[in-house]
Amino acid sequence: MADSRIKVSSIMFTDIVGYSSMMSKDESHSLQLLTEHNRIIEPVILKHSGKIIKYIGDSIFAQFDNPETAALSAVEFQFKLKQRNRLAKRRDRIPLRVGIHLGKVTAKGDDLFGNDVNIASRIDGVAPLEGIAVSSEVIDALQPPGDLFSRKMVLVY
Repeated sequence: MADSRIKVSSIMFTDIVGYSSMMSKDESHSLQLLTEHNRIIEPVILKHSGKIIKYIGDSIFAQFDNPETAALSAVEFQFKLKQRNRLAKRRDRIPLRVGIHLGKVTAKGDDLFGNDVNIASRIDGVAPLEGIAVSSEVIDALQPPGDLFSRKMVLVY
């Protein structure tokens, strides 16, 4: 059995908005869009020293050593997707939400676990369409936030 270790990481989850509905209408086309989504996002995550932990349906679960690289990665691939979507027909758009959290994770093999992973997995759901939502831990770590706009949100669950 692989050893487990606890470390602080920046955790990112992405989600294609409306993907289940897309799949119910045209599975083949949806899978093509998912392949294109991965082709756009994967190299950006790797460029910013991120690690893709796993693919969960239409989502990517990634880990970064610091929140700056996670945020830069998300901003870059959201920009690329917005440029792409601007030129695409409505049915060919890939609307994405991104959530980023900073916290302790337990690494077991190639996977990550823990309460902070669970929190991170819920943050993308509150991001605006084609936007990025980050936890207060990420905002605090990014001080000064520079050109980033932030507003406080409260999650209740």
